[in-house]
Amino acid sequence: MRESALNGLRTMLESDVPTLRNRTTKAGHGAGTRSVEVPESIAIYAITVAAANIRLLISEWRNRKVQ
Repeated sequence: MRESALNGLRTMLESDVPTLRNRTTKAGHGAGTRSVEVPESIAIYAITVAAANIRLLISEWRNRKVQ
């Protein structure tokens, strides 16, 4: 079960924030020098997802060191 959860985490890390960034029109690499207005709700979502993933990674790392 733990390996399945870690595979799910890997999928989230590879898809959530990077996909959100890549699908935002005129954002990311090659977007030029102009700033892009991102809705606050999308920014909050991206930060929350990244923070949750970081917390889970730290928790898993701590659990592996103890075992």
